[in-house]
Amino acid sequence: MPGQTTSQTDLDYFHCTPSSVLEVTITSVSPCPEITSTYAGVTITYEIGNNILRFNSSDDVNTVLDQLDADYENYNDNYENQYPNLTEDQLDDMDAQTGFDEFQTFRNFENLFSGFSSKRAEVENTETDWLNNNFESTDPDDIDLLLTMQKIQSLIVIIRLK
Repeated sequence: MPGQTTSQTDLDYFHCTPSSVLEVTITSVSPCPEITSTYAGVTITYEIGNNILRFNSSDDVNTVLDQLDADYENYNDNYENQYPNLTEDQLDDMDAQTGFDEFQTFRNFENLFSGFSSKRAEVENTETDWLNNNFESTDPDDIDLLLTMQKIQSLIVIIRLK
């Protein structure tokens, strides 16, 4: 139901339905160093101390997410189209030979904000550590990425500083 909220007392996290947007006006905040960049025509501010990307509206968030998705699909399709006759296994071998990185478009976006730590990078680092330690460290499957993405999509906070 739009606008319905629930509270998780252990984390004091408030959840809105996917069609809800929470807008907050803050009149006073402690200073936090920032990096501002533009992507898909949208100005995004990275609050370095809080590791938060700040948008001016939910439309801006959706514009950026749509562009990231389109860039990812185009980048990967363009690469795969170079090898139309390869099987999936052969394409994986080609990826290793050429150093192809299917997540390069996301890395490019993350690199707009020096020091930004994304969930994608966290999962990748956990997987690398797990593989390098003979499956003895944290299993990347234990990271609840789907739940994290649902939280991101269902709760969008737009901060307007006055």
